[in-house]
Amino acid sequence: MWFLSVHMKKCNNFSKWVSVKGFFMQGDSRQFWPDAMRAFAILLVIVIHVSAPVVVDVTGTPIGSWVYADVFDSAARISVPLFFMISGYFLLGRDISVKESFYRSAKRVLLPLIFWSSVYVVLGAAKDGSLRYFENYDYMSLLTKPAYYHLWFLYEMFFLYLLLPFMRAIVKSGLSFYYIVFWIAYLAKGFFGLEVYLPFNSITTHAGYMIAGYLLGTSGAFSSIGKLGVVYEELTTWKWWRLLLVTMFSLAVVYTAAMTFQISQEAGRYIARYYKYTSLNVVLMSFFAFLSIKGLELNSRFLRRVVSTISINALGLYGVHPLVISLLDYGFFGMEISSVSLGSTPWAILLSVICTLTLSFLIVIAMRSIKPLRRVVG
Repeated sequence: MWFLSVHMKKCNNFSKWVSVKGFFMQGDSRQFWPDAMRAFAILLVIVIHVSAPVVVDVTGTPIGSWVYADVFDSAARISVPLFFMISGYFLLGRDISVKESFYRSAKRVLLPLIFWSSVYVVLGAAKDGSLRYFENYDYMSLLTKPAYYHLWFLYEMFFLYLLLPFMRAIVKSGLSFYYIVFWIAYLAKGFFGLEVYLPFNSITTHAGYMIAGYLLGTSGAFSSIGKLGVVYEELTTWKWWRLLLVTMFSLAVVYTAAMTFQISQEAGRYIARYYKYTSLNVVLMSFFAFLSIKGLELNSRFLRRVVSTISINALGLYGVHPLVISLLDYGFFGMEISSVSLGSTPWAILLSVICTLTLSFLIVIAMRSIKPLRRVVG
């Protein structure tokens, strides 16, 4: 009995830190389409980072393989905008105080940012092969640039969370549509090469995605613009509406890929002009994709749970997947797996994406079982 008592006490202490509860989320009571959008977005982020080595090597990659990678990358450019838009849909529909916005910034973004920055500083030391890396590392530089390429998104979200009360004020005042008009005008000037001064920066530019997400995701949000809003609401009930959106999205992808191909081939190097999240073509693609996924339903209970689980763990997947890409590229798991090492073909990209997503998911699930780490993975 004494042994059993001690054993149970140890188990209880261990359970304070480790729990297997919540691995697979219950998707039955959740709104499906936001989960589908978030899960789709994280998958496309992985596609971008897996296909990047192929896309940037314009002269060294066979033209056929490069075109496929270009198309994949073009379609995947909606990923980060979808993250911004779904955040706006959820957060701008209710009043948020300045105090709450600071709390959200610290809890939802700052803690994961500090954790993942630390992870990638350690990765840098591992690649360097020397502990002196930690001594020589410029830690103050983390205030101005991320420790790893993908962490810029968390920097951006940190400041956008701080701006939530201001964005909410724009929404409540009925000025959100007009903000979007000026935002698109700002993006259009760069798209068409016009030199017109409009005072937008990266933060207020990405705030446009959040406000657009609220507008496009909320029924009746266009009522403030009169007859045009009524026409839009009626159009969304048209039976061919989703097919039209998918068609427009596909055409925008073709345009993005074709223009990237043209300017990159002419320059003899990779030119990312049409890939930028602030380019007008990517904005329109993101709008078409958002509206296509909005209202989407799925009858399969199992698939709903899978999608819900990926969605809830999207932050962790975003944080860890470049680490997994590096480990696969270095052959850490017994063989080199990357889009380039497998031949730069479409199948190589697809296999690399599947391996990266699977291993990233397993790592995040393991991290989620440790209670102190749950806040940094979702």
